[in-house]
Amino acid sequence: MVSVTVDTSDLNSKEESFFKDFDVVVVASYPKDVKVRVNEMCRKTGANFYCGDVFGFFGYSFMDLIEHEYLEETTVKVRSLSLKLKILPCLKDFRLIIIAAACGKGV
Repeated sequence: MVSVTVDTSDLNSKEESFFKDFDVVVVASYPKDVKVRVNEMCRKTGANFYCGDVFGFFGYSFMDLIEHEYLEETTVKVRSLSLKLKILPCLKDFRLIIIAAACGKGV
Protein backbone atom coordinates (compact mmCIF):
# COMPACT_ATOMS: atom_id res chain seq x y z
CA MET A 1 0.00 0.00 0.00
CA VAL A 2 1.18 3.54 -0.77
CA SER A 3 0.95 6.17 1.94
CA VAL A 4 0.70 9.75 0.59
CA THR A 5 1.32 12.79 2.80
CA VAL A 6 0.71 16.35 1.63
CA ASP A 7 2.58 19.03 3.57
CA THR A 8 1.87 22.71 2.88
CA SER A 9 3.91 24.12 5.78
CA ASP A 10 7.06 26.18 5.17
CA LEU A 11 9.63 23.98 3.45
CA ASN A 12 12.51 26.17 4.62
CA SER A 13 11.88 25.05 8.21
CA LYS A 14 12.34 21.34 7.38
CA GLU A 15 15.43 19.54 8.62
CA GLU A 16 17.08 16.52 7.00
CA SER A 17 15.48 14.21 9.58
CA PHE A 18 12.01 15.15 8.22
CA PHE A 19 12.77 13.48 4.86
CA LYS A 20 14.17 10.21 6.24
CA ASP A 21 10.67 8.71 6.58
CA PHE A 22 9.88 9.03 2.86
CA ASP A 23 10.88 7.02 -0.20
CA VAL A 24 9.77 9.74 -2.65
CA VAL A 25 9.68 13.53 -2.20
CA VAL A 26 7.89 15.79 -4.72
CA VAL A 27 8.41 19.58 -4.55
CA ALA A 28 6.52 22.03 -6.77
CA SER A 29 6.43 25.82 -7.07
CA TYR A 30 9.44 26.60 -4.89
CA PRO A 31 12.55 28.66 -5.80
CA LYS A 32 15.58 26.83 -7.18
CA ASP A 33 17.70 27.27 -4.05
CA VAL A 34 15.05 25.55 -1.91
CA LYS A 35 14.71 22.67 -4.40
CA VAL A 36 18.51 22.21 -4.47
CA ARG A 37 18.64 22.16 -0.66
CA VAL A 38 15.80 19.61 -0.40
CA ASN A 39 17.39 17.47 -3.13
CA GLU A 40 20.67 17.38 -1.18
CA MET A 41 18.81 16.26 1.96
CA CYS A 42 16.92 13.62 -0.03
CA ARG A 43 20.19 12.23 -1.43
CA LYS A 44 21.55 11.91 2.12
CA THR A 45 18.44 10.08 3.31
CA GLY A 46 18.07 7.95 0.14
CA ALA A 47 14.70 9.39 -0.92
CA ASN A 48 13.94 9.79 -4.64
CA PHE A 49 13.43 13.47 -5.49
CA TYR A 50 11.03 14.97 -8.05
CA CYS A 51 10.51 18.68 -8.63
CA GLY A 52 9.06 20.94 -11.27
CA ASP A 53 7.14 24.05 -12.08
CA VAL A 54 4.86 25.45 -14.78
CA PHE A 55 5.06 28.93 -16.31
CA GLY A 56 2.05 29.40 -18.58
CA PHE A 57 2.58 27.10 -21.56
CA PHE A 58 6.08 26.13 -20.42
CA GLY A 59 7.29 24.00 -17.56
CA TYR A 60 9.98 21.61 -16.45
CA SER A 61 10.50 18.57 -14.29
CA PHE A 62 13.61 17.20 -12.64
CA MET A 63 14.07 13.75 -11.16
CA ASP A 64 16.97 12.62 -8.98
CA LEU A 65 16.29 8.92 -8.58
CA ILE A 66 19.76 8.00 -7.29
CA GLU A 67 19.53 4.26 -8.11
CA HIS A 68 16.33 3.05 -9.72
CA GLU A 69 14.62 0.33 -11.73
CA TYR A 70 12.77 1.18 -14.89
CA LEU A 71 10.42 -0.23 -17.50
CA GLU A 72 11.82 -0.97 -20.92
CA GLU A 73 9.63 -2.01 -23.83
CA THR A 74 11.31 -4.12 -26.49
CA THR A 75 9.90 -5.46 -29.77
CA VAL A 76 11.22 -8.83 -30.93
CA LYS A 77 10.43 -10.22 -34.40
CA VAL A 78 10.16 -13.99 -34.69
CA ARG A 79 9.21 -15.38 -38.11
CA SER A 80 7.26 -12.28 -39.00
CA LEU A 81 5.51 -12.24 -35.62
CA SER A 82 5.95 -9.12 -33.55
CA LEU A 83 6.04 -9.62 -29.77
CA LYS A 84 6.21 -6.87 -27.20
CA LEU A 85 8.15 -7.75 -24.06
CA LYS A 86 7.93 -5.63 -20.98
CA ILE A 87 10.57 -5.74 -18.28
CA LEU A 88 8.75 -4.73 -15.14
CA PRO A 89 10.42 -3.47 -11.97
CA CYS A 90 9.82 -5.21 -8.68
CA LEU A 91 6.92 -3.52 -6.94
CA LYS A 92 7.27 -2.60 -3.30
CA ASP A 93 5.47 -0.54 -0.71
CA PHE A 94 6.76 3.00 -0.53
CA ARG A 95 5.93 6.27 1.15
CA LEU A 96 5.44 9.50 -0.81
CA ILE A 97 5.27 13.14 0.25
CA ILE A 98 4.07 15.97 -1.98
CA ILE A 99 5.16 19.48 -1.02
CA ALA A 100 3.54 22.35 -2.89
CA ALA A 101 3.85 26.05 -2.29
CA ALA A 102 0.55 27.83 -1.95
CA CYS A 103 0.17 29.88 -5.12
CA GLY A 104 -2.58 30.92 -7.47
CA LYS A 105 -6.30 31.13 -6.85
CA GLY A 106 -8.02 28.61 -4.65
CA VAL A 107 -4.84 27.13 -3.15
